[in-house]
Amino acid sequence: MIDHDDLRKLSEAATPGPWKRGKVNAVTKTVHISAKGTTIGAATPADTAYIAAMSPAVTLALLDALKD
Repeated sequence: MIDHDDLRKLSEAATPGPWKRGKVNAVTKTVHISAKGTTIGAATPADTAYIAAMSPAVTLALLDALKD
């Protein structure tokens, strides 16, 4: 079961988006995520695509839709 309150807290505490994929590190094969010019972290390309798509704004919109 999804803890909606916990998910909301995490989304509200996260760096606001929009997020975007950054440069690929050729050595580690990771991609950086950035928001407002700040690097959030490094992950695999599949992870960064998911993270960018599931931004805090998207999560909050989904939670709001579930309340209705």
